[in-house]
Amino acid sequence: MKKKLIFGHGFVLTLFIAVCTSFMDLKEINGCGLSDKKSNDESLPLDSIQPDGRDKFNSNTAKGIGRQGRWFTYDGQPTYLVGFDSQELACDPTIDYVAALDQFVKYRINKVRIWTYCWFGTTSFKALTPWVREQTGLFNLDQWNPEFWERTKDFLISARDRKITVEITVFSPYPGWAAWWRDDGVPDTDLFKIAWNKKNNVNGVFSSNARGLFQSEFFNLNHPEVSHSGRRLRDYQQDLVDKVISEFGAFENVYIEVCNEFGTYDLDVDTWHPWQLEWARRINETASNMVAVHAGWDKEGPFRPKHYWDSKFVDIMNFRLRGSPQEVSDALHYSQLKGKILSVNETPGFPENKEDFHNDLDRHTRFAWAIFMAGGHVGFYEDNSSRIGSQGWVNGAQRLKALREIAEKVSFWKLSPVNKKGVEYDRLIKKGPTGAGHQLLANPGSEYVAYFWGSQSTNAVRIRLPAGAYSYKWYDVRDASLIKDGKVVRSTPGVVKIASPAITAWNPDSGLALIVKASKGKETAIWKQSHAQIASQ
Repeated sequence: MKKKLIFGHGFVLTLFIAVCTSFMDLKEINGCGLSDKKSNDESLPLDSIQPDGRDKFNSNTAKGIGRQGRWFTYDGQPTYLVGFDSQELACDPTIDYVAALDQFVKYRINKVRIWTYCWFGTTSFKALTPWVREQTGLFNLDQWNPEFWERTKDFLISARDRKITVEITVFSPYPGWAAWWRDDGVPDTDLFKIAWNKKNNVNGVFSSNARGLFQSEFFNLNHPEVSHSGRRLRDYQQDLVDKVISEFGAFENVYIEVCNEFGTYDLDVDTWHPWQLEWARRINETASNMVAVHAGWDKEGPFRPKHYWDSKFVDIMNFRLRGSPQEVSDALHYSQLKGKILSVNETPGFPENKEDFHNDLDRHTRFAWAIFMAGGHVGFYEDNSSRIGSQGWVNGAQRLKALREIAEKVSFWKLSPVNKKGVEYDRLIKKGPTGAGHQLLANPGSEYVAYFWGSQSTNAVRIRLPAGAYSYKWYDVRDASLIKDGKVVRSTPGVVKIASPAITAWNPDSGLALIVKASKGKETAIWKQSHAQIASQ
């Protein structure tokens, strides 16, 4: 979103319960009561929490960006993507994108998101657009702008050379927002002019509705208006989709998002989601690139993504979420076993889009970890790509780098926030240095990643583990520094206590990460021998 967009707060628990029975198949979601997935029952049987088989990684020889279950791969290997939403990085002719991408490499940032049509910059920094803009200032939807397409291809080559994945967003409309459509009679000489509005193009389309807007007309595949050249809205939209595929589809480091923030300004998503699915279908069937859709908002509840859960055309579901790690977990809960990649490709401002990561880094760090702990990927929203390389940007990049480095210390592609029945692994932790503020990713009996945030204490972590020997390491999420490590042994399945680090070693606002791994090889053999001797006495 651009910084002028204001949206509501996170979901309300009672709303979730109310909507669940109204439009969901209870068999499909294994029951809708949130209490079913939250429990203080410490007797959760270990044999009921095995890893979800769909998330097992199988190596392949594919080049570039791909996926296995909910996780990305690159060149056939699991890769945890962290990135920035830098929408105008390619289309702003004043930016040295090579220098910017070198900054990405310096901080191990391996993903960036760009838009095809950065309407917000067409006046302020003369953003290049997909279509020609004539000397009169009017767009021509029947004629492509070669400068935009060539510069963007050069950008993609530079990103590919650095193994940086690029998410390209085809559509970025806000037809329900008067300030976007600009048909209210207010002079707009110093603002953007939208190419889709007939006031701003030579094609004679498209007209405002009775409210002075273009919602939901923009999402109507059968909108009847015809341009001077005999073409309809669907024709122009398909042209843009096909042009993106023909120009960028051959890049193995590219995947394509249909639409930014689909569903804004009270669009009836249940009615109009076929528009997004149609373009997802076309991309899927005519290109080898993976396809992303905007699947939901926190204010819509956890079932809105149902339109995309089972679509064979969709690889990635993007979300706009805010709130605590627990609220993020709840919002994504029913999407976690659908075999799709989950992503927030631009972080929100807190509160209500007023604070970005430059101004509230710890809160954005906590949010980024919330997405990872829910089994997803995240990108910080950089509202001004000219700031790439600035101290504020570097601070954010270092937090994302730390997240990636901690994630890569485990086989993250084998981890899941829930078991195959949708029960959250959070239940395995009963206590920790922050009380109730924790999330857990697990491959039970093998590897665990726990994240803690909030009020500090020196309380030991109490976590249920199978019998065995384990090593543990505590990390400061601000810089991935190791702050405490040790080993524990459990002779029978049950609760293990893990000592917490000193409260002076970490920041409660950004959080604390714990990795627990089952010991292997000689160490395990020694433990088994020792345990056998004790048992025989």
